[in-house]
Amino acid sequence: MCHATCSFGAHGDRRIELDPTSSTLTVGRDPSSDVVIADRKASRLHARIERHRDKFVLIDLSSNGTYCKVDDEPEMQLRREELILRGRGRISFGHPHAEDPTEYLEFTCLD
Repeated sequence: MCHATCSFGAHGDRRIELDPTSSTLTVGRDPSSDVVIADRKASRLHARIERHRDKFVLIDLSSNGTYCKVDDEPEMQLRREELILRGRGRISFGHPHAEDPTEYLEFTCLD
């Protein structure tokens, strides 16, 4: 049995945890998203984070791309791609974090 968890912090103090009982997190401008992003460069359904067995996968569904910074690695852009989240990092929607650091999602994934 897998015991991995991934925690997300969005918009200040809000904490979300994906574990064996919750397997998908939606992010976008649409009010029905689990995490609603106000940035105009974000798509209505911008990205999903899914649990795949013992891994957490960031899936870009957007027009402008999703930017992800993992630990000490350089920030990378996803365009209709997937990335396995690991360690700690942050996700920006539609632009690099440095371009507008006001709205992003931090993550911590533990085994």
